[in-house]
Amino acid sequence: QKYFNTTPNAYIIELRLNQASNLLRYSRMSVRDISEQVGYGNKSHFVKIFKEKYGLSPLQYRKSLENEHLFR
Repeated sequence: QKYFNTTPNAYIIELRLNQASNLLRYSRMSVRDISEQVGYGNKSHFVKIFKEKYGLSPLQYRKSLENEHLFR
């Protein structure tokens, strides 16, 4: 806890969400599959946590990345 300046649980959530954002960016996996891949058995809980961090649902996040790519 003192090394990362956060709780172990918060650190694990951060790792999971970072991995999920990478999978949304670089794969075509479904949100359900991504949620399971990063350790969330409950897709709706994953969507809630993801939205709290990024301000978008996983599908909205993926769509925003696709739109960003189109306008480069």
